Amino acid sequence: MRIWAWGANSNAQLGLGFDSEQESVPTEVKFALSQYHNELLRNGVLNLSPRAICGGAYHTLCLVIVSQAKDSETETEAEPESQENALEDSPPPPPQGGTYPLEIIKVSDTFEILCFPLVEDQQEHIAAGFNTNFYLFRDGEMKSFGDNNYNQLGRKISAEEIKQQEKKGRVKKPNYTELWGRLNYEEYASLNLELPFFATISVGLRHVAAISLGKDVYIWGDNSKKQTGIYRVTPAGLEEYPTRVEIPTKIQFPPGFYFTHVACGKDFTIVVHESGCLFGCGQNKYGVLLHAPQDIKEFGKFSHIFDRLVADPDIDISDIQCGWRHVVVLFTDGKVISWGRNNFGQLGRPSINPDFDVEPGFVNFPERVISIKCGSEHNLALTITGKVYAWGWNEHDNCGVKISSKRAEEVEEPQTMETSGRVGVKVEEKAAHSSSSSSFAPLPKKKDCILVPTLVQFPENVPISVIGCGSGSSFAISL
Repeated sequence: MRIWAWGANSNAQLGLGFDSEQESVPTEVKFALSQYHNELLRNGVLNLSPRAICGGAYHTLCLVIVSQAKDSETETEAEPESQENALEDSPPPPPQGGTYPLEIIKVSDTFEILCFPLVEDQQEHIAAGFNTNFYLFRDGEMKSFGDNNYNQLGRKISAEEIKQQEKKGRVKKPNYTELWGRLNYEEYASLNLELPFFATISVGLRHVAAISLGKDVYIWGDNSKKQTGIYRVTPAGLEEYPTRVEIPTKIQFPPGFYFTHVACGKDFTIVVHESGCLFGCGQNKYGVLLHAPQDIKEFGKFSHIFDRLVADPDIDISDIQCGWRHVVVLFTDGKVISWGRNNFGQLGRPSINPDFDVEPGFVNFPERVISIKCGSEHNLALTITGKVYAWGWNEHDNCGVKISSKRAEEVEEPQTMETSGRVGVKVEEKAAHSSSSSSFAPLPKKKDCILVPTLVQFPENVPISVIGCGSGSSFAISL
């Protein structure tokens, strides 16, 4: 399997071994593992297989499966330095003949390697925020590292972590750690709180939300824009909102409310109830919470913001992703809708207002979509045949699409928009196959944006199996 990267690279976040303003087309990433070659051979490593990739503002996180020889007779001793610097809660090395995930953490132009054992037939998950990172183990336990100035790690940075960073001379700034640390389940128990194991996680600019294995919503981090939905009622009956939520805190929904998906934008959060209804909180700029922003500026607590997006009971939400100010939803039938800000073509379709759309609308693709990812203002979609489409902000060529024959402001409205439609409360797909109407504003006439999903060309037309986005960067993994 091969990794491809393109877009912003000012901090070498594409992993190409150098920094540059931008890389315009998908370029293959060559892992800089030469300094680990002998150690990997001693452990009988046969193959590196990337499984997932995501990015923050200036860094990238990649999860790679490392296969070992089953009958390896090689030594597996760890170097004294790595033993000395290992965290006390680090798991033991994997057994011979097994596999383990190799997390390659991009730090400037170097790589670090951290290994964790796997449990068979389960899924692991990685996520990155502006400058924070999360790893969900297959049993639902979570580890994190990065910036904690807004309590977005969901844990305290331990004295042991600080000590180890000081040893390496790598203390960058207060409330920051470069070492993976687990949530302190013992601390929660001492506070008579139960911290669950998590099924999925989403990271906003400075806040984080997760769905537990029990389908409850937990949230933490920055709450200056009421994006966590956490508040308390004073004796006088007033609602008070903390500016930060220090630990993963359960949102108190009515009994029997269970949730399947969560997505964090810059300063808002949306969760999907198992019935398909949407709940949200935070800032409603550009109608991201599906209400006219001039009418409702924010939701201080989680509120029911929309009923089912499609009327067909056999079609469910497969995934929901957020950019900073826009939302993209993928359904189980392979269709995609979007809403929110559209000043750079983030929605991939025309909108009634030239800068945003408060109503969800269908995005046109030539074939079934199986995966979606959002950067801060751009998007990727992966189709069933392994093709990648990109749209939105393209200042750093993060869409991987060059407009050479026409300037961006000369691009015409696509001729295939007859499959794009308007959807409303309890969506009736009555407009899903109608032609674009005059009620739509013209597509934004701006440079540095791709207005509709456009095919990304890969060398040798390699089929893609996985996609990922950073704020201004894009990634793909080919078969």
